[in-house]
Amino acid sequence: MKNSIKLLSLCIFLFIATVSQASAQNVTLTWDQNIEPEVVGYNIYYRTDNPTFPFNGTSLSEGASPIAVDDLANTSLPIDLPDDGNVYYFTVTAVTDAGIESSVSNIVASEWIPYLLAPNNNTATDTAVTFVWDLPPENYNISFNLFYGTDKNLDTNAMSVTGHGTLNSNWPQFKLSIALLMALLLLMLMATRAGHTKHAWHPVRVGFCIGIFVLQASCGGSGGGGGVDTAVLVGTDIPGTSVPGTDAPAPAETLFVDVVTDINDTEYQLTELKPDTQYYWKIVAVDNWGNSFESLTKTFKTLSN
Repeated sequence: MKNSIKLLSLCIFLFIATVSQASAQNVTLTWDQNIEPEVVGYNIYYRTDNPTFPFNGTSLSEGASPIAVDDLANTSLPIDLPDDGNVYYFTVTAVTDAGIESSVSNIVASEWIPYLLAPNNNTATDTAVTFVWDLPPENYNISFNLFYGTDKNLDTNAMSVTGHGTLNSNWPQFKLSIALLMALLLLMLMATRAGHTKHAWHPVRVGFCIGIFVLQASCGGSGGGGGVDTAVLVGTDIPGTSVPGTDAPAPAETLFVDVVTDINDTEYQLTELKPDTQYYWKIVAVDNWGNSFESLTKTFKTLSN
């Protein structure tokens, strides 16, 4: 019987034949017929949220998972998906007359979303991380945006999105500060040459110039590293613990989200993540027509140094 089960797992392949968009999605699942003599039917398993086992969905009108197909010659099943905004994942097994099931088939989804491959969920990784996700279907012309940070919500509404690169996010702001300081000093020098030395170099004026420089240079975002132009601060502060040896609380740590945009590959490496930090990440794919396809969110923790 073990040989029979092995053959069953090799002789079944599931795909979605048709998809139509209406108030609810209508999809037709189609699979290859299994020719083993013991096979009497098939079981259709499904779930929402993500394509991981167990496939124990309960929300379809066709019944709870698994949906039994008792006719061996019937190799398709129309499904009416509810208009609940969920992506549905399906897999199928062949069933023998003794109730033994084959291995599961490939997994198909009611619509394509990026599937995150690495780092795996709830794993520990080095501070140098390579994010990997799956390819889109052949007819999808897609670019990818990578969101990552310490804010588990990865709130896309609270950030400005920038292209990926290697510039320090404070460098443009620093150059502006230098230019402003030089302009103020030039005005003071011109006043000196005009005979107004006492007023030009008054301590209040000098202090004002220094203050403007410090204030301007200190503005600008900073975040979790990894080669993005802008580190975006979002979310709330994490209360700190007490400073060792004192009763004073440690400074709160601000949650942040960074984004790397317009990636044309299915992987991206970051080399300078903070050690001993819980990170969250997701991929949002965008096609030529502006349609977006957002993955689930996964999390990992970087190791301590």
